[in-house]
Amino acid sequence: MVQCATMRALLLLLLLVGAPARGATTVIDRARLDATPARTVLDLIELYVPGATWLHTPGGATLAVRGVVDDRMVLYAVRVDGRRVESGAWGGDQLELMAWRLEDLERVVVRRGPDAVTAGDAVGGTIDLYTRDAATAPGGAAGLTYTSAYDAAGAWARYGARDLGPVDVFGFAAVQVTPGDDAARIYTTHAEGGGYVGDDLGPAGRFRSNTPTRTFADADGPPPMKGQLTVAVLDDLILRLRYVRAGRATLAPGDGAFRAVVDGLAITLPETRTQQAAATAAWHRALTDRLTLGAEGGYVTTDVRQRAPDLRTRDLDDLTAFDARFAAHRLYARAEATWRVRRAVRVEGGAGYERTVFTSAWGRSAEDGLRLGPVVGPATSEAVGTRPGQVSGTTPGGLRVGTGFVEHAVDAHLRAAATLAAGLGLGLGGQVRRRSNTAWLFTPGADLRYALTADHALEARYHEALRADTAERRLDGVRRSARARAVEAAYAGAAPSWGLEGRLTGWLTDREILQVGDQRLAGVEVEAAWRRGPLRVGASHALVAQIDFALAEGRTRSGVSYADYAFPLDDDATLTATGDAPNNVPDQTTRLWADAQLGLPVGTLSLHVDVRAEWGRQGAFDGLTTVRRTARALATVEAARDAGAHLSQARLGARAAWTLDPWLTVAVRAADVPLLGDNARYLYDPGHTQPWGDGLAWVEEPATFGADLTVRF
Repeated sequence: MVQCATMRALLLLLLLVGAPARGATTVIDRARLDATPARTVLDLIELYVPGATWLHTPGGATLAVRGVVDDRMVLYAVRVDGRRVESGAWGGDQLELMAWRLEDLERVVVRRGPDAVTAGDAVGGTIDLYTRDAATAPGGAAGLTYTSAYDAAGAWARYGARDLGPVDVFGFAAVQVTPGDDAARIYTTHAEGGGYVGDDLGPAGRFRSNTPTRTFADADGPPPMKGQLTVAVLDDLILRLRYVRAGRATLAPGDGAFRAVVDGLAITLPETRTQQAAATAAWHRALTDRLTLGAEGGYVTTDVRQRAPDLRTRDLDDLTAFDARFAAHRLYARAEATWRVRRAVRVEGGAGYERTVFTSAWGRSAEDGLRLGPVVGPATSEAVGTRPGQVSGTTPGGLRVGTGFVEHAVDAHLRAAATLAAGLGLGLGGQVRRRSNTAWLFTPGADLRYALTADHALEARYHEALRADTAERRLDGVRRSARARAVEAAYAGAAPSWGLEGRLTGWLTDREILQVGDQRLAGVEVEAAWRRGPLRVGASHALVAQIDFALAEGRTRSGVSYADYAFPLDDDATLTATGDAPNNVPDQTTRLWADAQLGLPVGTLSLHVDVRAEWGRQGAFDGLTTVRRTARALATVEAARDAGAHLSQARLGARAAWTLDPWLTVAVRAADVPLLGDNARYLYDPGHTQPWGDGLAWVEEPATFGADLTVRF
């Protein structure tokens, strides 16, 4: 483990050496999308973004970058072609990240750290998904795919038509059926013991299943699918219709997983199914060589269904079978302008409005289709990652059954960038946002970039987010505020003649978490890539540490000090009842990948191999001492230690594709092949104000093998 003093020294060195304007950004282009055996956007991010991983949550999979993780994905801004995906509730952002098919995407851009100017609530980062169109994917293609272990099969098709008069048209459709894995080993702890589901060694010796319990299976109902229609008119106006449905049975907290089988009968794990339909229009036009105007608007409707893990009733008309069931209908509009004042100065700004109505689920009445729990609370977690907020008319922590409610939001942002001198650029900007039922948000930011040469640069960046309750949102009758700060410094360089490029980044994030405490995380990231002819090789290593955590006034314990990365465990420790190591975010991750293309007498052979390794979970260093501090039953800690909790692990992925241009591609692939450890995919469940030290749970993901067939026409 890197100690706090070492971490501070590395950060100080980076801050003194130089500094990021554009920030640490990873661009995953179509070539990389084609090369990897990734199933979802989550898999892509875990491979190519330094320090990224994903975990199970009761509401589906969630992302963790730089130690920032939340079970509702509210700390990240997910955008599709610039449109925010969020539904203002649990499940919105996860929808696009969990969908299996990737053939509709042209590129994925991930910006680590806060993006204050255009997405002020994105403390963890922004994930931009850009879809294909008739210009980037002309002509037609169709494909079939199969993945073992999950027994997943899918089909997709696309077609792009150009120059239909002033109009270009692109269409895409895909369907995926995933019965899930009924052989994966599921480990869970409970107050009465810990062990593997279905084994004799299960909790209290009675955690046994007569029938399989499937993991990562499709939720009940129609299969997941994607569809999009894009129409571009005169290159100025773009109309899009998009529909996505995704859902998975994922791991629940310890008690939830314990209830997955009752009296020897297998009951499905908790399921979250989200579907979203969007109709949008975007217009951009350069009026002069200095002034560009743009406008965007649309209607987005999201249907969320989260089924409880303890399904004593399977009647889908009974609301007690659900933790949440509702629909969110959002109408939004935005306007933007960019003005180049002079050659060295550029100003851009914009404003937007949205109206969201929370009502009964699609096709349901208020009696059987509306249940709003703590999963609802748009932007109460904005910027600083607070507990999920309660809107007017609900009680903290309570479930709501009623007629729904309406929320309004307005925002405005402004940014100015200038070249101050040769090679020196400065940017200043910020966003202000108000949601009627929850909070005000103000997020200023500044960035600096100095080009040492054409191929070497120093970057620095500071962003801050200040959140304050609105009058409508009072917890315990009190209006509160919270703040988050982030500093980042980097060196980026390249040696084009050698085909080398790299980046060294240091960062510090200080989050004031409402009603919980103040958490300070820091880290270092190293990235390198080399390209020579048809061969590309890349590597990254990321280290993250919690360097400080202080409880809020009046708080005696918390589960948000997740992973407790570098928390002192000696006699001088002042916090003995905080920390939730079972949240299982590793403090060190290493990624390696290589791509190559080989010409054959007939066709082309494309090869890819990658390794994802992670280690340094707190429990591996302290013998699960942190877990013991918060556990209700020490027997569970001993059982988890015996099962290998928090051990290091590494997994292999590979893909080989033969292409006969321009007609045919046949590929075989492998993913999650264990090189070290048991491929444990951990559960994240924070317990913001109560630690769950014996809530350890994980799924040992199986190695998968698959094949893909693509025909172009």
